[in-house]
Amino acid sequence: MFNHPTVTKLAGYLAGELVPAEPSPEDLLREALDRIDPSTLDDEHRDRLAAVLQQTLRTLVPDAPGLDLSSDEEIFAFIDNQL
Repeated sequence: MFNHPTVTKLAGYLAGELVPAEPSPEDLLREALDRIDPSTLDDEHRDRLAAVLQQTLRTLVPDAPGLDLSSDEEIFAFIDNQL
């Protein structure tokens, strides 16, 4: 009671303890990428995934040099090195 003397402060404390914080966009992306096992992808799915990743990189960092990646290996190497 001394740490949370008002109902508002108590409610704020309880909300912080009981409601998990939303994950950051970085955490969401890492979680999604961790679920992908590249060794299980066939060529078609790998190409489609690579295209999505390329477009996402261009959207997030439109003026960054070196984002014109042309092969799956370059995309996955970029992800491994940057994330």
